[in-house]
Amino acid sequence: MDPFLAVAALYASECTTVGTFHANFEPSFLWETLFRRLGVITRPAWDRMHARIAVSAEARRSIAHYFPGDYEIIPNGVDTARFHPEAPRLAALDDHRPKILFVGRADPRKGLSILLRAFDRLRVEIEGLQLVVVGAEAGEVEADLAGLSEGARSAIHFEGYAAPEDMAGYYASCDVFCSPATGQESQGIVLLEAMAAARPPVAFAIPGYRDVVSHGVDGWLVDEPNSEALAEGLGRVLRDRVVLERMGEAGRKTALSYSWPSVAEKIESVYENATRIRID
Repeated sequence: MDPFLAVAALYASECTTVGTFHANFEPSFLWETLFRRLGVITRPAWDRMHARIAVSAEARRSIAHYFPGDYEIIPNGVDTARFHPEAPRLAALDDHRPKILFVGRADPRKGLSILLRAFDRLRVEIEGLQLVVVGAEAGEVEADLAGLSEGARSAIHFEGYAAPEDMAGYYASCDVFCSPATGQESQGIVLLEAMAAARPPVAFAIPGYRDVVSHGVDGWLVDEPNSEALAEGLGRVLRDRVVLERMGEAGRKTALSYSWPSVAEKIESVYENATRIRID
């Protein structure tokens, strides 16, 4: 329902139409203007949908604030055949040293700066610890790096924008996955990718993430969104190999419930029902 392509497509549609909503957002001037003040345009377009899917309770909450109604909650899926524990490690990272993996942008809400500070604390406690950053360049967090110790900076691998076919190898090459996002996450696909690879995720206990990770079972959720608490959570998981392996195995089982074949069946069912509603 962002302006204006989706609205135009709804008006132009002559077939069964299903809307799928992914975003987790808070009310703002833009959405108030588009969805309320311009409701004479957006509401009729909305009413042309025959069914609506939200990928999480948070995604439903965000859009239902403006468009109340029935939503089927069907999460995004994960390719459990591509992301799996036996995926080949990347040669450049296969040195048997403990590693934390981050996958994401240098967007402030993704929390990379918090992780960098947490890593600076933690690396002095865990011998040989390294941080692998995929999706961001060192130049994008130059100010944050300047505040770290020289030892921490030398132990961080900035991989930039990795090719999709290499992603399974990144997960397989690391011990723990960290997604320190501070909010506005509807589900967290990267969490599921890590869990499918049997690599426990450590993340802040934010809405959206809490729906995916069971604290202490298949991952570790940190209540306080700061570097000290994040370092403690990462350390709790990294120091205990038994816990690490147990969480990894549990995470793999969790990820299998999000496998695309299972998710696709639910999506197909919604489309079939929507088609029947339109015909009736």
